[in-house]
Amino acid sequence: TRVGKLYDQIRPSNTLTMDRLNISGNDIIRLLDIEPGPSVGQIKQQLFEKVLDQPALNTKDELEKICLSLNKRK
Repeated sequence: TRVGKLYDQIRPSNTLTMDRLNISGNDIIRLLDIEPGPSVGQIKQQLFEKVLDQPALNTKDELEKICLSLNKRK
């Protein structure tokens, strides 16, 4: 949308958004051997919240470790 494009232009380039996580939904599906669905989005949201608190965690290796630990809690 036009508003979305304008927002992208004025948003600082270092603003963290879920699409800037260094892990994708497909990565999560493969790593945890789960089916696509709402649970993937929920996991990604949990990862995003952790990265907001600790931006240094936004590496593929760290996010994979967190995914595995979240999966063990279930």
